[in-house]
Amino acid sequence: MQPYPAAVVLPVPEAAGGAFDLLDQPVGAFGAGVGSQLDAAVRERDAVKATFDLADARLRQAIVDADAVGVPHTEIAERTGFHRNSVRRIVEDHDQRSP
Repeated sequence: MQPYPAAVVLPVPEAAGGAFDLLDQPVGAFGAGVGSQLDAAVRERDAVKATFDLADARLRQAIVDADAVGVPHTEIAERTGFHRNSVRRIVEDHDQRSP
């Protein structure tokens, strides 16, 4: 059995002072108008997300409706871009929520 080699200790340089404070400063410090640009971007993102959520709800309802009239899950999956197991889960989830 051989002994373990001696530990090697290397010096580690310290971080420059104040480097971690960059993100603590107000956004205005980066230039005029950046705050309003961020606010506009957030509003745009929220509007797009609301549109996506509505479209997703409509697509899920269309999947449930297609299943209800007997369209095979493989065909629904092919038309929607979902995997057939995802189609099955959407239908099952809807069935569990319905009274």
